Amino acid sequence: MKEVKIQVNFRMTIRLKEKLKHQAGDLGISMRKMIEHQIEKTPLIDNRMKKEKFAAIHALCKEINYIGKNINQITIALRQIRADRKIEDGEFMMLVKQLMINLQPKRKSLRVT
Repeated sequence: MKEVKIQVNFRMTIRLKEKLKHQAGDLGISMRKMIEHQIEKTPLIDNRMKKEKFAAIHALCKEINYIGKNINQITIALRQIRADRKIEDGEFMMLVKQLMINLQPKRKSLRVT
């Protein structure tokens, strides 16, 4: 059965309100959530960590996307050079191998555990 929500109005001192607002802000939650957690004695969850993790994952995704675009551009350029016979097959494979060797450390640094 769905819980019905109602509005509750009450008074408190400015000092208590500011303290509540500060505590809730530190945890990245609303004052209402802070009061509910205090009443129910449920553990408070620090939403700042979730936001930080999301930001870090977002930054990693952007970096991986840029790396992928660079690899595609290099591959297209190398294939065009090879198709125009401006480079020998052995030399082409050597360039591809060197490219992959150079990308390995970056790839390892981006691994998420």
